[in-house]
Amino acid sequence: MKRFVECLFLVLFCTACNNVSDSEIVVQHHWKYTHGSHRLGDWVVFSKEKNTGLFLSNDTIYRDGKPVALLTSLVHLVDHYKMEVTSLRSGRSGYYTEK
Repeated sequence: MKRFVECLFLVLFCTACNNVSDSEIVVQHHWKYTHGSHRLGDWVVFSKEKNTGLFLSNDTIYRDGKPVALLTSLVHLVDHYKMEVTSLRSGRSGYYTEK
């Protein structure tokens, strides 16, 4: 039992040390639209340069330099990420899965 508790503590400690921000995760992956009322596109790839295509800064998504949506949530499931974005104009949400 003591060994189990030690292993559990080690796993929890290692997962808590993950310093990768949501923004970095979003930019590193390609995203496919799954459902919802707000769609940035069927396939979304974020640029690392401002004013080119879709760009993410903190939690704001820009298209050609203009803010269009917010990154509402990013959830890690067993083998992939799911992202929710909310339109700044309408307040509607759209959902994407990492591919």
